[in-house]
Amino acid sequence: MEVQTSNLTKQLKLVDERVDALNLNIKKAEAVMRLEENEDFKMIILDGYLDSEAKRLFEVLIEPSNLKRDVMENIHDKLNSIRNLKQYFGVLGQNSTMAPEQIEEEEAYRKQVTKYFAEHPDELYDDADASKE
Repeated sequence: MEVQTSNLTKQLKLVDERVDALNLNIKKAEAVMRLEENEDFKMIILDGYLDSEAKRLFEVLIEPSNLKRDVMENIHDKLNSIRNLKQYFGVLGQNSTMAPEQIEEEEAYRKQVTKYFAEHPDELYDDADASKE
């Protein structure tokens, strides 16, 4: 006899997975905030890489020179990497800002789905006969 997972169980598992992902977003943003308070991180990453190195690379690009194409592409790649890291930090912050409200919505959905299946037990399983085995 095969045990069938109920639709309620499936829905609640999805809610749990989404809540876990939202909580991870919050933890990541908190980790970034702790990093931003770390003097070494400020010196090497925030001030060094994301600020000073970006300015230096940009200055190299705008100075009149005969840079080879591959050198210019390399500089563009480095600037794109800097931009991507800045964007990633920003996205982490945005995600964590929205996460508490989204968690509340997921918890409300959990209650709604639980109530629905309590009121409609015939829909707990995709195949009504499978629940009778």
